[in-house]
Amino acid sequence: MRQKLINSNTLSRMKKPVPKLAHRPLDRGLFLCYDTLIHTNLPMNYKATVQLSYTSTSDGATDCDDILPAENIKMEVPAEDLNIHQYFYLFNRFLRAVGFCDYNIMKGGVQLAFNDMRDQKEMKRVADEYGLILEEDYSKQLQEEVGLAKKFDEDWALVGKTFEENEELQSKILDLKAKLSRYENPNNPNYTEEEMNAICAEALKS
Repeated sequence: MRQKLINSNTLSRMKKPVPKLAHRPLDRGLFLCYDTLIHTNLPMNYKATVQLSYTSTSDGATDCDDILPAENIKMEVPAEDLNIHQYFYLFNRFLRAVGFCDYNIMKGGVQLAFNDMRDQKEMKRVADEYGLILEEDYSKQLQEEVGLAKKFDEDWALVGKTFEENEELQSKILDLKAKLSRYENPNNPNYTEEEMNAICAEALKS
């Protein structure tokens, strides 16, 4: 069997050319996603601090025992993990350091939480969480309590009236039983049992 010889030029013409890959710019969103993925496991290096500072100087009367020529108060705490309660506790201590009393600090906190500039729903939410009653809610609650008290008085009066009617009816029944027992025993020299019940009931009424 004869084999057909193919020279190198013919072989090169038979090979299909390999297409070149087009260089397209990477999509921005895809790049950001890729950048996020490759940097996810990198350690966070985050530090933060909060500083509260108070500085005062005196123009004169430095010889007075109650006046200092200068005063510097500075509080600094790490703030990476401070929550809202710790922030307010820090500010509370700072206000004490600069001379405010607990009463005025609490008044300031209440004024901050409850004022006309706050959202009504948020104020009610905080009030409910701490067992407080807003003024407008208190008036509604007071009206409800007054209405309940009035309803209770009306019901109690009805119960009293019903009790008096029942007592009067019971007295009439005992009296009729006493008369019936005397009619059935006209020659009995002693009080019958029914007559004694009627007499005791009248005595209790008086």
